[in-house]
Amino acid sequence: MKKEVIYTEKAPDPGPYSQAIKYGNLVFVAGQTSEDPVTNKAVHGSVAEQTGRILTNIGIILKAAGSSLDQVVRSDVYISDMKFKDEMNAVYRSSRQDNHGLFDNARPVFR
Repeated sequence: MKKEVIYTEKAPDPGPYSQAIKYGNLVFVAGQTSEDPVTNKAVHGSVAEQTGRILTNIGIILKAAGSSLDQVVRSDVYISDMKFKDEMNAVYRSSRQDNHGLFDNARPVFR
């Protein structure tokens, strides 16, 4: 199998990194922020607004790779405070047709 670098101008510019790597039928998406690719500015609203922007970015990248959010089997989430996990999860769940079989690994970020 060969490794394919995924890039789309519709998602935030990754700088020196890849937005995603496709290997066979697997897609590995790099960490995303709440940056809006149109304005090049981060969304600083509620956790729900930030999560929505991040999931939109991930969805755009997955589409460029020939996949979708519904195909995700694992995600790692880094959150500033676990008190926001329910708000984040509400948006996360609404972004998928089927939440069964998903492994979600939420971790607090210590400052």
